[in-house]
Amino acid sequence: MDYWLDDDLMMKITIENNLSETNFAVKENDKYKLQWFTPGGEIDLCGHATLAYAYVIMINVIEDPVCGSGHCHIAPYWINKLNKDSVIAYQASRRGGTLYCSMDKDKVKLSGKAALFSVADINIK
Repeated sequence: MDYWLDDDLMMKITIENNLSETNFAVKENDKYKLQWFTPGGEIDLCGHATLAYAYVIMINVIEDPVCGSGHCHIAPYWINKLNKDSVIAYQASRRGGTLYCSMDKDKVKLSGKAALFSVADINIK
């Protein structure tokens, strides 16, 4: 988006999407700022929506969900415990997915592959 919508409108869009999470992004200077919503309200972090948005920017593809937020919690533990710079994680869910996890000071970096699911525009009047 070019500018932030008000939270009420982002909540209405999220409810209309009726998905587990909806990610909103606005470019500010040379970085993107993100906000995540569930049909129940705004949340602090949503890993797979963030990973999907980053992937869309890089190659214009919508993501295939893997729970990145869970990996944001467990990756630092295993990176520290194994004394590694990074770990490769696999989510053994129905569709499954591999995440490449690393640390940048106190931030977790995730990357992985995505699959095209949908392309859409939202018209706001």
